Amino acid sequence: LSDGSPVVELEAAKALWKLQPDRDVIVPALIRILSTKERWQAAYALGEMGPAAAASVTALVNALEAEEVPRPFRTPPSAALALGKIGQPAIEELAPLLEHEKARVRLSALLAFGFMGKNGHDAVPHVMKLLGDKEAEVRHIAALTLSSIGAEPNRIVAGLKDCLGDEDIYVRSAAAAVLRDIAPEGDWAVQPE
Repeated sequence: LSDGSPVVELEAAKALWKLQPDRDVIVPALIRILSTKERWQAAYALGEMGPAAAASVTALVNALEAEEVPRPFRTPPSAALALGKIGQPAIEELAPLLEHEKARVRLSALLAFGFMGKNGHDAVPHVMKLLGDKEAEVRHIAALTLSSIGAEPNRIVAGLKDCLGDEDIYVRSAAAAVLRDIAPEGDWAVQPE
């Protein structure tokens, strides 16, 4: 864990977690790796630890703010996935990012909540505010996130309907699938690209 090579330290931390899951030793090592070019792998490793990696939330939130990916809905930031897998312990520190000035950060935070599934239910009031975001992509991902974290269906149908006009077919398809599930009486066709 103190080899000096981030790749070696990363592999040692992952192996040690499987052999002797001591979060007090492994989490700090992975947090150190978050500041290297191996950060995405460290984030995934922390995510695999789930709630046991709660001590890494602050570092992962900082990584989420800095991480840029070209199409977040298709290729989510590694920090978003990790925070989502950590779940409930990440909600308090992640929620303020929903008000970040940069749309990509708001979007990444939404994706993290979406990865939490029903464990992110406490974030519903925070995410609801983004149904009115000035950026269409943020509004659409907010609607999809709300469906995955357990918001009441009648509160998100309008937002999901709006998603059907998104330029990304994955967003349109995901929204149609949710609408078919929560409002089966509607005609939720997806327009091809």
